[in-house]
Amino acid sequence: VLGVFGRFCNSISCVKRLAGVFSILKLNPLPIHSNMIQKQRLKNLDKFRANDHGLLLATDVASRGLDIVGVNHVIHYDVPRTAEIYIHRSGRTARASNIGLSLLICTPDKKNVYLNVLRTMKREKELPKLEVQHRMLQTFIVCVKLAQEITTLEEKAKKETASTNWFNKAAEEMEILLDDDELPRGMGTNDLKKHKKLVNSKRKQLDMFLSTIK
Repeated sequence: VLGVFGRFCNSISCVKRLAGVFSILKLNPLPIHSNMIQKQRLKNLDKFRANDHGLLLATDVASRGLDIVGVNHVIHYDVPRTAEIYIHRSGRTARASNIGLSLLICTPDKKNVYLNVLRTMKREKELPKLEVQHRMLQTFIVCVKLAQEITTLEEKAKKETASTNWFNKAAEEMEILLDDDELPRGMGTNDLKKHKKLVNSKRKQLDMFLSTIK
């Protein structure tokens, strides 16, 4: 990662999902969205400013009103809904006569939204395309897929454990004795052990692939 990155999403759930994946990829993302308390938002912004390799994940709450020097790249992970949003997001980079790159990721299902943004901007031609050597992306794709799988597995285990703990606590408070067959039908102890073993295995695979990326 060269320079400081700002990555914009259209929703809070997208920011949270990416933050989980990027954390597993050891990229130390700094999320910012409207559901966070102001103190935490400001803390993450300070960390972003102080890190030459910072990665900010934000909804459009951060697309205007922030003047952060040295943001080299802005990535539109989600196609902005309007031209105004695109301009405000892109305006976080190339400030004060500095050079910057604004990259928009567009999947086929979002092509109409993208073209509408261009029409509103009165652009006759599409934005220049970034040429990518797909062979170079193979290792990155494997790493991202592994990180996504780990995130899903850990979230499932977390929900299962929280559900069982809540049930046991409620029964204890009401002084109810439960038989094993009365407990929630979630993961048992053995299932959780197998689940943890699978997660650890995938983490080792991921670490191996990450070690090949310089």
